[in-house]
Amino acid sequence: MELAKVHTEVRMAGAKLPPIALPTNCPGCGVALDPEALRKHLYVCECGHHFRLGADAWIILMADRATWKERWGDVRSHDLLNWKVPKPYQATIDQLADEGLNEAVRTGTCTLGGRPIWLAAFDFRFVGGTLSIVAGERLARGMEQILSAPDPVLRAYPEGLRVGLLALALRPETPPALADRAAGALLATLPREGHTYPRLALRRAAQLLERHADDRARVVLDDLHRARPDVRAVAPWRAALDARRLGRVALAGELPARGRLAPAFWLDGQRPVWLRTAAAPEAERLVAEARFQGALALPAIAPVVEHGVASAIPYVAVSGPGRPLLLDAAPPFELARAASGRRSPDQIRAYDWDGDPEPFIALFYPYGLRTEALVE
Repeated sequence: MELAKVHTEVRMAGAKLPPIALPTNCPGCGVALDPEALRKHLYVCECGHHFRLGADAWIILMADRATWKERWGDVRSHDLLNWKVPKPYQATIDQLADEGLNEAVRTGTCTLGGRPIWLAAFDFRFVGGTLSIVAGERLARGMEQILSAPDPVLRAYPEGLRVGLLALALRPETPPALADRAAGALLATLPREGHTYPRLALRRAAQLLERHADDRARVVLDDLHRARPDVRAVAPWRAALDARRLGRVALAGELPARGRLAPAFWLDGQRPVWLRTAAAPEAERLVAEARFQGALALPAIAPVVEHGVASAIPYVAVSGPGRPLLLDAAPPFELARAASGRRSPDQIRAYDWDGDPEPFIALFYPYGLRTEALVE
């Protein structure tokens, strides 16, 4: 094949690749396939089409012959949620186990070109390569093994490996202690130019804000601002950390007048929101409205991201593009009837709206427009 002539220096590190399921013709060029000839060229057609490899093939391809030692293969999936649709998950796991697949990722140690490495290979054949609890546990244990090395060793890794380790450590499912270890050792080693350092620094700050570790998030943001003052996303985050807050919602200015909306910033979600407050006696009503609003989940209803009472001030924060349309002084009974199409357009227009409700009138009628007024 042509690729073998061009890339004569490329050699498999391990043994012969296993057979894989192949169509009769290449999807890229339509040529009839010779499985044995294709296997000799790593399942890459001469037109450039790459056929999907399982974890077993990747391990053979990457690891030096007879050096692969699988780790944590005894950590297996279980049907903890008792899934039944589209078929019992336990039946899926058992079927895949009969086919030699026990998880979406295989982890272990080997050598590559004589150098010891830790290797993880995903397998799409196991439920589409889903990152389950077991897959995450195997990856986390592997990362713990890598990150147990002294800081100078970690910082001597190639930049691409450091970036990959850090990106994996900043995923939501990574244990906090592991994320702290990776960020503490690797974030400061990244080059300041380009987009990689700002992107990972913001992800690290977001991770800390979600854990309510605000002082540590401030350190990351201050370092990023000093190194890259051109990154404009840092400014609202730093301003929110210095602003007055109601819960995890930072005010952009003064408290809004009762029943009105004011711009704010939600620290846990790192995005702008709108804040509404109420008098202390109205706390229960405001919470009921927030729950009702969240339960509706209608396109015109801004989702509630946080509500509560802080400094004796009831508040609710909503997220959405533009300025949400606010309805004042309407009891939950009226809202429920209107949302189910049991009020006429004129009755809905008569509510105390903070803005023009006309563009949203049609959304109140899931079963067709109501013309006559209804009083209950």
